[in-house]
Amino acid sequence: MHSRFIASSMLVLFTAGIYTHVAMASDGGQNAASSSHKLRMCEIADCSVPLASEPYEWVTKDGRVLNNGITDERGYAAVSQAPGTSDYALENANARWDMRVEPRCWSQNLETCAKLIKTTQHDGFDDAQSVAAQQKEKTLQESQDQQVQKDRLERYHKTAVANDDELSWLGKLPPEWSEDAFKKRLDAVYDRMKGDLDHFDDSYQTILTFECKTPGQFAPVPDAAAVTAYVKSQRRGVSDEEQRRAWDGLVDAGRQGNWQARQFIYFELDTEINVRHNGNLALAWRWLQLKEWLQSLKAGVLYGKYIDDVMATGMDGHSSDVNPAYVFAALHGSYSYMLKVGKALSTDDKDFDVPQTDSQYKEKLQQFHQFQAVAKSMRECPHLMMPEMFPGNDGS
Repeated sequence: MHSRFIASSMLVLFTAGIYTHVAMASDGGQNAASSSHKLRMCEIADCSVPLASEPYEWVTKDGRVLNNGITDERGYAAVSQAPGTSDYALENANARWDMRVEPRCWSQNLETCAKLIKTTQHDGFDDAQSVAAQQKEKTLQESQDQQVQKDRLERYHKTAVANDDELSWLGKLPPEWSEDAFKKRLDAVYDRMKGDLDHFDDSYQTILTFECKTPGQFAPVPDAAAVTAYVKSQRRGVSDEEQRRAWDGLVDAGRQGNWQARQFIYFELDTEINVRHNGNLALAWRWLQLKEWLQSLKAGVLYGKYIDDVMATGMDGHSSDVNPAYVFAALHGSYSYMLKVGKALSTDDKDFDVPQTDSQYKEKLQQFHQFQAVAKSMRECPHLMMPEMFPGNDGS
């Protein structure tokens, strides 16, 4: 595979009186998840006058300091992600910039994804009464946020010690929450995924090796009926009680080692953590454990979703749906990416030009027909193997 991944993500934000400017950058192949992120602080919009040697702090809304130090000679301040939160602030001696950075933004284009929520000046330009009111509000909010974080850490510790949650079969949780340990393990997962994709041969011959397989031909699927019941429970009109029973069955199938069940559980947790932001640290660690397990299995959908995030930035270099990572996903058990690649291959005839010689024409025509046969098989396979999830038939 010849795609490149984002190395360092930066962002552009306009603030009252102070500008923060960050530009997209790449080191030519480092994983986005494990790269550093930076904000550039400047006096004016074009950043011709950066705030060099400026003390700063990058904090969460509840007051946790994630990064602090002094900006470099170009005005860059290092920032980083904190699991379970989307609310951050950048502070210096003169102002505080509160911003919303959704989890997906750290692997996408921060310039368009992150949102500036509020700018608070505390440099003497505001009147004393306003400054005092803002400080009082800030102190109260920090106190409340610190209590929230303290409660989260206590709940995590109790869950870790008891180890009796419904996903305890994934293994014991570390007794104390550590953001550094969490990030290190998550970065390692992304590094392994990037390595798999970098070494993947996405050639014509590799695509032709595709075979339509049952879920059980990829990995064990004990209690497969539980997966079917869960998929059906996601339809409209299903009662909460039926959905709960289906979820319990899915969790039990996951406990038995059903890889599809674990995959569905992973994406449920992903939604809970990164969309609903429930702040459950134990759940975040279970999500990481499932991600590690699925990556060790090389579950295709994990790789497809990963490259979707990278492509959202426009930095991957592939505009076609026949992305090498999608092909990897289709060959490693992802029925959704089989459908995606199959549809792309069936319409990707732009290279079928009339050659100069008869032998070249015959060879090109044979290749074209082979691709169409693979494309048809990829389109049909999801409907054959997962009809509950992929009703209908796109094989024609």
